[in-house]
Amino acid sequence: YTFASSVDDIDMGVTSIVRGADHVTNTATQIQIMEAMGGTPPAFAHHSDSVFDQEKLDNYEIGFKGAAESFRYSIALFYEDWQDIQVDTVTTNWGFYAAQNGQDASTQGVELELEGGFLEDWRYHLGYAYVDAELDQPLLRPYPAANGVYPVTARAGTRLPGTPENTFNASLSHSWAFSGGYDWTNRISAYYQSSTENA
Repeated sequence: YTFASSVDDIDMGVTSIVRGADHVTNTATQIQIMEAMGGTPPAFAHHSDSVFDQEKLDNYEIGFKGAAESFRYSIALFYEDWQDIQVDTVTTNWGFYAAQNGQDASTQGVELELEGGFLEDWRYHLGYAYVDAELDQPLLRPYPAANGVYPVTARAGTRLPGTPENTFNASLSHSWAFSGGYDWTNRISAYYQSSTENA
């Protein structure tokens, strides 16, 4: 990034750069690269103020757990209500990821777990989760188009980044007890999740 952006800034004749304080450490290197190429470095300004609104999350969950002689189970229903949610998006600058505030979003779903044993030395665990996570309002680009309108980046109903709709996990283990208090355990595990999007 440091080299490529320096070359690009010289090639495009950039005269001013305003960016976050997280780039202060690479500024000197970029200036040296630009001067070594015979270019004139632009004026740099770094801001430390957050450009995000604070997101708010109200989380509600209800569930119950139980057990029988050879197994345990749990069931939980949940609902999360987001205001000013911070989501990842892709910028027009070489496709870099950036975070921005959205408006309202919600997440709801169910989690199921079952674990137990059989034939004395065998144990199993099963887990499943269904998650419906989506924007309740459209996500607008944080800067306007040439006509002054803020284009829609994602429509209401778009799945939130990084949230699979379905996940499933399972494990099966067998243990042998040896003298001296030692145990040997073999375990096999499986995990599945439905597709997700990063931004």
